[in-house]
Amino acid sequence: MILEINTKSLPDKDFTYPNKYFFPLMKELNIPIIVNSDCHYPNLITAGFEQTYADLKKAGFSSMQELREGNWVEVEFDERGIKG
Repeated sequence: MILEINTKSLPDKDFTYPNKYFFPLMKELNIPIIVNSDCHYPNLITAGFEQTYADLKKAGFSSMQELREGNWVEVEFDERGIKG
């Protein structure tokens, strides 16, 4: 199972789903994550990503899951996003 961090509401309501306050617990429980948004609003597709990556780094995360060619792979990120 992979837990999606949805950033759609970060720019206007200042929170993600789940809320950033759960990030340390998710890290402690070793829950794989993916950062995503709401495709219903194309202009907001990456809104809040930088802040979310920074909050995840503060909670101890340095990688997330990404679907590549039909397979889930672990990819590293920093405060600016996915590396490479």
